[in-house]
Amino acid sequence: MYTGLDRDILLVIVNRNQVIQLKELIYQKDPRAFVILADVHEVLGEGFKQYYLER
Repeated sequence: MYTGLDRDILLVIVNRNQVIQLKELIYQKDPRAFVILADVHEVLGEGFKQYYLER
């Protein structure tokens, strides 16, 4: 629920093989963490696919 308090947010992108490991790590660090898992169509930027303009 919205509390109006500032919160730290960590956004990460992992491949399907890393999801279980990530969830275990999150639970170890904060069992009450709010976690959203979503399929991602495309990731652009450093370490991922290069961004380019389609013309």
